[in-house]
Amino acid sequence: MGEGTGLGLSMVYQSVTSFGGSVRAENVTTGGARFILRLPLATPEMASPVDARIDTGDGDPCAETHGPDQIRDRLAPNAESDPVEVVPGETLTVLVVEDEPHLLRLQERLLSRLNIRVLPAGSAAEARRLLESERIDAIVSDVRMPGESGVGLYQWVGEAHPDLADHFLFVTGDPHSPELAPIQNEVEHMILRKPFEMDEYLERVQALLARLRVPECPPAAPTSSAPPAHPGPRP
Repeated sequence: MGEGTGLGLSMVYQSVTSFGGSVRAENVTTGGARFILRLPLATPEMASPVDARIDTGDGDPCAETHGPDQIRDRLAPNAESDPVEVVPGETLTVLVVEDEPHLLRLQERLLSRLNIRVLPAGSAAEARRLLESERIDAIVSDVRMPGESGVGLYQWVGEAHPDLADHFLFVTGDPHSPELAPIQNEVEHMILRKPFEMDEYLERVQALLARLRVPECPPAAPTSSAPPAHPGPRP
């Protein structure tokens, strides 16, 4: 009581308005508040593409409009971002820490379509256990969670796995939350605000993974264009 994390109205607003609807709040005479959601009626013509998008067999609303090829295209290297370079045949692993199951599943589905191995964790404690037993290349974490916060996890990672401290991304609905205040300046560039656009989410994860580089190969032996030395005097 008194320690709620909000009603998630920013996510409600984005979802409802994306379908052409509206959200309105009003006082109730008997006390409390009422939120009114209005959505336009769908005609059969409007419903057809939506049905095709949602009926994908695995319940993934992104599968049709944002399939593997489309998502990979969005992650393709461009002139303004470094490509993701990894050892050939190696699969990158991203630890996603989120206590809301639907947001955890959403991130897991998006990343798994990029041939990225996803380790989901519903709490910071579970994330710690995975970090001690698995090879992990990047961490995407919520801030406010039951028990230890994402900030506590980040600080622990900085001590126990300092090589991952620069491969950390906070995903939060309140980038100015009290939890982030002590490290705000340090992690300002490591925050993605909820609700996020899929493009932005993938670009931010790409930026984390783009810091991984193929180990440099030893330089090849120098070659000479001069003809080989003759074993003996010319006749």
